[in-house]
Amino acid sequence: MVRLLAAILVAMFLFQTARAADNPWKDKAGDAVKRAELHHTVPVLEEAFDTVFRADDWQAGQKLVELAQRYHPDEPKLRGHVARMLWRAGRLEDAEKIADQIPVDQADAAGLHIIVETSLGRGLVDRAAAAGARLETLKPPTALNLMEAIAARTAIDKLDGVAELFAHAEQLADAKNGHPEIYYADEIGGLAEFFKLAGTEPLNRVTYYGSAAMTRTPLIGLPRCRVTVNGHGPYNMILDTGGSIVISLDKEVAGEIELPLAAEAVIRGVAGKDTSHQAIIDEITIGGITCEHVMARVFDVRKAAAFSCDGIIGTGVFADGRMTMDFANELLTVEPSSEKPARGDAVPLRIVADAKLIAPVTVDDQAVTAILDSGADVVALAPSFMRRLNPGKRLMTVDTGSLGGTSMGIGAGDGPEITIGPGSTIEIGGRVFRGMGGIGIDVLDNIFGPLLGLQADILIGMPMFRDMKAVTVDFPRCQMWADWLPQE
Repeated sequence: MVRLLAAILVAMFLFQTARAADNPWKDKAGDAVKRAELHHTVPVLEEAFDTVFRADDWQAGQKLVELAQRYHPDEPKLRGHVARMLWRAGRLEDAEKIADQIPVDQADAAGLHIIVETSLGRGLVDRAAAAGARLETLKPPTALNLMEAIAARTAIDKLDGVAELFAHAEQLADAKNGHPEIYYADEIGGLAEFFKLAGTEPLNRVTYYGSAAMTRTPLIGLPRCRVTVNGHGPYNMILDTGGSIVISLDKEVAGEIELPLAAEAVIRGVAGKDTSHQAIIDEITIGGITCEHVMARVFDVRKAAAFSCDGIIGTGVFADGRMTMDFANELLTVEPSSEKPARGDAVPLRIVADAKLIAPVTVDDQAVTAILDSGADVVALAPSFMRRLNPGKRLMTVDTGSLGGTSMGIGAGDGPEITIGPGSTIEIGGRVFRGMGGIGIDVLDNIFGPLLGLQADILIGMPMFRDMKAVTVDFPRCQMWADWLPQE
């Protein structure tokens, strides 16, 4: 059993997360829902939605959604709250239908928030930018409004003033305000300094399109490429669709190439907390692919990766174009975004937060939302979802922190809690997998969901990617295709 859990930890080392402070709003959610059930007026529902959002109790929020849709189905004041709570629950299409009815030229912060989220997820950057610009004008300013505005600005490379917005958001952020501000101390620390260094020049520019050899790492079997950094190298780096919009570089490599380090920031992973630095890489070259002015994060990557690589390529650095990971021919290709479909079956896709790939799947005939993560060699469920799938069954739970002495993963401290249960039947993009996902990882419930702002009940890693000849992601258009291997 210890060997199995250790293997899971190695497979998940690329999880980079933040743990929140205690949320003072948690205990208020239940009473807020009870008041709304008794007095379901618009003002009472507005207050209840705000309380439940701050508490990040999306299950309670679904009760409020039912009340709002039953008693006030066409009330404009509630649309933003309803859509935002549907999005948090992972009901993305339902949220988008309502968000698309909300005008940008209004002052409802919840409505503007969900416009930004749903629009960026589908590549509708102009609508997101308009909502973000409106959020910047709302008085009094809040950390949450400014963070949504920053997300909208960076999507259109409008970086002038972003450093100042980060500094203002950091100043306003207070854990007493509940979710999501309970995360801001770790999440945005150092970013104001970083964006001062970065200036107004667009980040992560793909300047040459092309292809590169893509092999597998020893031990953990994840896709990797050879990369030169500012002319030095090559270094082995893992291609991670869950790895954000940055290049994560080992601190010894950064020292070897004399990479200037900027702001210090907290980084957290499945093994705990560590310190990282922000940096700007002038140029990375991956075979025939070149990116310039690249965001970088520097920490002890080699240790976190069981010494299988020197860095991590967050595939969000290719957000200017279309990326194909061709597993059959061991080739990474990055080309311009195109209206032309790629080979394979279309898979509905949303790209959220820091370029996380989100797709609808079914698990035992239940529709859920998945994170697609090539940096994990595991298919895992949220433990809360496993319990819903297996009512009355006793599932074994192991606290990996009790393993002790592990040197795997980012940071040091408490490891994730892992639940073991029966496998499930999973369908994604027309392909069915049986007996999968018998592992539950608590970070999907208590870290990933809150940070992404939506509930993802399953993480899909390389076991499913390996059933593909190739996967293609067109980042600007938020489209994806899976070219499946023949099924036996």
